[in-house]
Amino acid sequence: AGQGVEARLIDRNPDVGGAYARMDPDLVMTTPSALVGLPGLAAPRDAPYLTAARYHRYLVAYAEHHRLRAERAAVAAVARSGRGYRIELAAVDGGAGAARDPIDVDAVVLATGMFDTPVRPTLLGLPADGPADGARPRVVHAGAWRIADARAGQRVLIVGGASSAVEIAEACARADAVVTVSVRDAIAIAPATVLGHDPTRLLMPLLARLWPALAPGFCAGRRAVPAADRGFGALRRAGRIA
Repeated sequence: AGQGVEARLIDRNPDVGGAYARMDPDLVMTTPSALVGLPGLAAPRDAPYLTAARYHRYLVAYAEHHRLRAERAAVAAVARSGRGYRIELAAVDGGAGAARDPIDVDAVVLATGMFDTPVRPTLLGLPADGPADGARPRVVHAGAWRIADARAGQRVLIVGGASSAVEIAEACARADAVVTVSVRDAIAIAPATVLGHDPTRLLMPLLARLWPALAPGFCAGRRAVPAADRGFGALRRAGRIA
């Protein structure tokens, strides 16, 4: 809009906030609040890190500030049309956003995120997601887990060793649960602070200018970004995380 370019927002769920409206509201973001703001409206900086709930409120305020509205529809197809693209729209669950005439655009931006496409490993004997019933444990994907779920005395197995696993392990250990983390390789963690400062504030602007060929593993999604150590190392050394 600032460049005078007309843009339309199409989403199956037009409510502002996307995944931040559905994830654990108590989840603390690992990126400093000074770096999560969007153009045209600063994010709150009264706390060094925002929770998912706080960031969601900021996104709602941002949409109101810029008068942004999303249209409820599904993108059924994208096809080349001259020098641009023709977009076919479809209804969502038979409700609002019924099929309309195709729209022609010069460019398409996919901003769908990854929260709604969780990876569930196929493990022999692992039940489907669901509550415990005495004959089976509770099984839950990290995207549906809540910090408030942690209880003292619980025996928790966390499969995986990236950021979500580290954060869940820290929360469970602090709640005095019995925590085991299962990984194929070493867990990659980085200090959350160096000399009292978050290194992300320096590294993120530098990484934004990094030539992608210098980090092929990260760019291709084969390697996970190290998790921020907000107590994981100390809890592990104390025997509270195995």
